[in-house]
This record gives sequence, structure tokens and C-alpha cells, in this order.
Amino acid sequence: MVILHQLMIGSLVILLTIAIQALVLNQAAHWIDRWALRLLPRRGDPARLALLMAGAVWVLFAMTLQVWLWALLLLKLGALHTLESAIYFALVVFTTVGFGDLILPPDWRLLSGMIGADGLLIFGWSTAFMVELVRRLRGGP
Repeated sequence: MVILHQLMIGSLVILLTIAIQALVLNQAAHWIDRWALRLLPRRGDPARLALLMAGAVWVLFAMTLQVWLWALLLLKLGALHTLESAIYFALVVFTTVGFGDLILPPDWRLLSGMIGADGLLIFGWSTAFMVELVRRLRGGP
């Protein structure tokens, strides 16, 4: 039962992070499209750089929200006891660095793998977004 409980909670949070990623990157794409039409014809490379930087900030904003979501869940579950340790743990696992200096108690340790899998998914999606942004800013098909 403990395993099923962890899997259900982790799956729900992964669905929420997917929703966050979709909403934030969709908003970023609309914002960049709007500004690209205004800036690129007149300002060239500096405008491309500014739009690329803006895209990167949007991606990092989405990831920050997702890490905070995981951290707040870990606090709520009592798996970690301070906000700093929860954010640190979520960030280290989400980025798949995984130092191992903090671990979750046995009742919640499956969430570690789910956080890591979620981070892999989100990083792949973010990379695809940035590659598409570069392609569009260079005028590719």
C-alpha cells in the first residue's frame, strides 16, 4: 500500500509539472512570437540574442516552479523538515545530480526516483523548446 500511495502522489505531481511546463512554455512562445515580429526585422542579432535570453529565463522560471512544487510536497508529507533542505533535495534530484547527502525516509523514497524522472522529462522538453526557438530566430523552416 505504501508503494501505491507514493506512486499515486508522485504521478499527480508529475502531471502538475507537465501542466506548468505546458502553460509557461506556451506563454513564452506567444510572447516571443509577438516580440519577434516587432524586433527582428529592424534590430537583427541583438534582438535575436535578447529573445533567446528571454526564452531561457522562461524555461528556468518553469523549472523553478516545478522544483518548488516538489519541495513543498516533501515538506507537507514530512519527508523533509526544513524548506531549505526540501528545496535543495528537490533541486539536486530534479537536475539528476543526486549528491546523496540527503535521502528520503523509506516511506517516501520512491518519490526520489519520480522527481528524477520528472526532471529528465522536463529538461528534454526544455531543450526541445530552446532548439526550436533558436531555429525560429535564425529563420529556419
